Amino acid sequence: MKQGFSAGVSLEVTLKFADFENVKPSFWCGITREWDTDKDGISFSDEQMREAINEAQDTCREICEKKIDADIYDVKSAKVFEQINYKKKGR
Repeated sequence: MKQGFSAGVSLEVTLKFADFENVKPSFWCGITREWDTDKDGISFSDEQMREAINEAQDTCREICEKKIDADIYDVKSAKVFEQINYKKKGR
């Protein structure tokens, strides 16, 4: 018999900058695990399955948070750079 699960997390943030449109970086991360209990000899109880799903979701959330943090840093750096260029050109 086959047993398994799919777990995932999606994160979206809205960055608001004065004089700029809103920027909405978002990421999704998911994990699918499947095994055959007869061939692999692995069988999870309901509690073990919930623990495995929680662990997978925690891992997915960490990945999404790192991606969002990097995106926020990149967007903020780009917006600051645009403001500096705009002011240097005398506008």
